Amino acid sequence: DIPKRCELLSKDHLIYSYMVSGSYEVPSKKQEWTINEYNTAFATRMFPALISTNNAIKILDDSLFPQYIEEGISYDQDGELDENKFSILEADGMFDLQVMEKYYDCVSAMGSKRFESVISGAALVLSDGAILDLPPFSNFRWNVMWIDDYLKYELHRALGHFEGKFGNQPEVPGRLNEYVYKDRPLAGQNNLRPYTLGSYIPTLFFGIIMDSWIRAENGKTSFVTALEKSLRCGTFPQQERHPLIKLLLDDAIKRVQKLVKEWKELRTVTDKSFAALWVESDRTEIQRILSNIRPIPDEKWLGWGLLKKPATNVSSIDDLRPVIATCLTELAEDMCNYIEWTLYWPNFVQSVRAVKIGEIKLDVSFSKDSE
Repeated sequence: DIPKRCELLSKDHLIYSYMVSGSYEVPSKKQEWTINEYNTAFATRMFPALISTNNAIKILDDSLFPQYIEEGISYDQDGELDENKFSILEADGMFDLQVMEKYYDCVSAMGSKRFESVISGAALVLSDGAILDLPPFSNFRWNVMWIDDYLKYELHRALGHFEGKFGNQPEVPGRLNEYVYKDRPLAGQNNLRPYTLGSYIPTLFFGIIMDSWIRAENGKTSFVTALEKSLRCGTFPQQERHPLIKLLLDDAIKRVQKLVKEWKELRTVTDKSFAALWVESDRTEIQRILSNIRPIPDEKWLGWGLLKKPATNVSSIDDLRPVIATCLTELAEDMCNYIEWTLYWPNFVQSVRAVKIGEIKLDVSFSKDSE
């Protein structure tokens, strides 16, 4: 199990850093999967791959549907999972197996691999080295998918932290054969459509962009090279900041081009998925999908889509909607801020360690007796 595995790893003096986790429970055979099993099996949610059929939209507009579906997962009197609540979307074409599989293949190619990457919600454990070497991404201005597990893991990997004391150790596998069941309501955090288009897809998009800045098929990315140089020199000169931002945005546009090409294909013969809508539709088409949602989001809502003019080739950041372009620029700036934060991280860790456990009121171990 995970505690025993981590105990063995911590006793190995050749291993400096590791990150391990279990997995979410999945069915044994793919052909048996239902919409709910895709909903609960992976860290990356299935929502972008759902198909926006007219019948499904009518059902979602039913005033009773949000209450009905938000009850989430339930069990019958024999303790078996009740799938009836989810079959309504399958019957009306919102769930397409081929589109769903294509979506997860796309995510695995440009982000977290669904069967391999570590998962923060499945008993993720970070070694002391993984905690001390790199800070979390918590100072970023935007919500970014995978920044507490997959992206942190890949950054450690890119810097060689998992290669051991002499740089020649076999990498410790991130995913272990331990499983937890992830109980999730189907409709997400709120209504399915605005949540998927305006919250989940942009968060996933930012994670896919950050993946391009951290993980390289060959060699090292511009960001990893800059971070490694700063760690060795102990400084990140101000004059290097702007050139790095430009390189990051250039890499981001290349990833956007690939993303648009892949997500446009996430559709059936007659209907688009939410992901396809987001990368190739205009506001009029997206507003039709929102139908009776009130109030109507303003112009700065991220759910109105990716491109300034849909169906155009992306060649620069100016081809993106202004609000998305601003988000990407801020994300690139935050990557530079992260390099500076990494240089200050040892001082921060020292100050935290100087405070005894339970000594301050913010600590979960605090008791009035210690005042």
